[in-house]
Amino acid sequence: MFFAEYERRVLRGAGVEVSQEQAWQIWRRIRKIDYGLALFDDTIPALNACRQMGLTVGLISNMNQSGDELADSMGLLPYIDLSITSHEVGAEKPNQLIFERALERAGARPERAVHVGDQITSDIAGAVNAGINAVLLDRDGNHKGYTAQPRITGLEELPALLERFQS
Repeated sequence: MFFAEYERRVLRGAGVEVSQEQAWQIWRRIRKIDYGLALFDDTIPALNACRQMGLTVGLISNMNQSGDELADSMGLLPYIDLSITSHEVGAEKPNQLIFERALERAGARPERAVHVGDQITSDIAGAVNAGINAVLLDRDGNHKGYTAQPRITGLEELPALLERFQS
């Protein structure tokens, strides 16, 4: 019933009250909808810019498939140096273990690494707890007042920000 309660709370946040049974029916129907992941237009240019800066570029995801499968399905293999998922590690962001495994694969020290993510808890807090610099990607402007870590609204802003980290 966890997902029914989750769905009920999401709907309540949108101003719609439903019973837990209705929420469960909605959740079951939503789970049947095919969906896929798609890249934003600024993704490949940002990854290329990072690699041109001499940076090791990786992907960390809470997906239930291998990192290489995920990267390949999204056409990212030519643009990244490593990919790792919670499926491979047995731990999801914000768990430190997934970040530590990514650092090991990259051959990087936490204080020299930067993790860019769009979730404050799983991405930003997870990275910071692992000793990694974090950047919040806030494409929708949901966290305009967030100041605990650097915040960008698109990946086109990332290379200039990373140059500041390198100095």
